[in-house]
Amino acid sequence: MKFSLITITYNAAAFVKKTLTSVASQSYQEFEHIVWDGGSTDGTVEIIKSFPHVKLYCGQDSGISDAMNKGAELAQGEFVWHLHADDMLASAHSLQYVSTAIDQYPQSHWFYGKAHIINSKDEQICTTPLEHFSKKRLRRYNFFTHPSTVLSRTLFQKLGGFDLKLKYCMDYDLWLRAAQKTSPILLPVVLACFRQHAGSTSCSGSLNLVNEVYKVRNRYLVHPFERYKSYRTWQKRKKSLII
Repeated sequence: MKFSLITITYNAAAFVKKTLTSVASQSYQEFEHIVWDGGSTDGTVEIIKSFPHVKLYCGQDSGISDAMNKGAELAQGEFVWHLHADDMLASAHSLQYVSTAIDQYPQSHWFYGKAHIINSKDEQICTTPLEHFSKKRLRRYNFFTHPSTVLSRTLFQKLGGFDLKLKYCMDYDLWLRAAQKTSPILLPVVLACFRQHAGSTSCSGSLNLVNEVYKVRNRYLVHPFERYKSYRTWQKRKKSLII
């Protein structure tokens, strides 16, 4: 099995059907779709059960990072692909695109592509730019989009999964750790749709998010000038939010 798609849910009835449908409609079928539900009470579980391709697991977790790690622990595929319950694969060929790249670059352990940013009505806001990989630039800002990034299960396990202490930018921390071991392959295609809406973690708690990004970035900055620039960026972003 090449892919283990992992979706974590908690009262995700508003969007999860679209997420699951985008996976069920894939032209490439060598995958499993694991859904970890943390105790939904809004009909999410009933929606999930209506999709026969899903492997549903229900249990308790300590938050998003823990839930994603628990889903990954259940994975059997060569590559893990985390797709949140409000995101979608961009086309019926997303898995095929990545599978072809894996076959072309068999020594590579992670791949990333572009993403459409959409709102709660499925309207496209923008498309992420094509950013070639650079360790230095990654230390400045996160140019990966979570649902458009795929890691080998071997690499994910070596990295120890997502940091349980992080609430907002656990994915950025994972990319920074992965970059210390190997470089990813850029795919010039749109792989997923990343949804921004009022209830999403990335759009809520903005000041806390900015503070956590600063904390994570500084784990990997050594040069004094990089640390100074990071501090200036942090202060500017905090000021813009407070004002």
